[in-house]
Amino acid sequence: MRLLLAVLAVTAWTSAAWVQAAEGQVYLAGGATYFNPEIRNMTDDFGIYVALGYIDGVNSGAVGKASADIDWRVTLGKGNRLDSFGATYTERAMLSQEGFYGGFGIGSWYHKLKDQRRDENGSVWRPGGKLLVGMDLRKDFFIEVAYCYTGKIRGVNTSGFTGALGIHF
Repeated sequence: MRLLLAVLAVTAWTSAAWVQAAEGQVYLAGGATYFNPEIRNMTDDFGIYVALGYIDGVNSGAVGKASADIDWRVTLGKGNRLDSFGATYTERAMLSQEGFYGGFGIGSWYHKLKDQRRDENGSVWRPGGKLLVGMDLRKDFFIEVAYCYTGKIRGVNTSGFTGALGIHF
């Protein structure tokens, strides 16, 4: 157990040093997801949204700061469940001095569906994308709203909105 803790501590320290040296920022965000009506009829109206990413510290993308984002959206209820995992290349461009920004992402989404209405379970990889707007708050905090276009699984549309509060490390 001590060895595991030591390895985790060294990994965290070296990861933090690498991120700082690269002049980028790791971020963590959490909030809610609001899927399309088909999913909301199967489950609850709102689900959980969690995101983790690394934003390059310079304007290295075509229109702004490039980032690698990992998203997880989940909603459950009425005996049904949808998990949606995304890995995207995203760019965020500042739109104003007040901290407003806009962006887009392209990547791949993995969906896992449990549908008791049709007694079906399934999973699938799909290409997808997202459009987003946000605002930097104070030094390390931000809010962001996105629409994620993520395709279908077994004829069920998995696209929807996310809203999150996040922190940069």
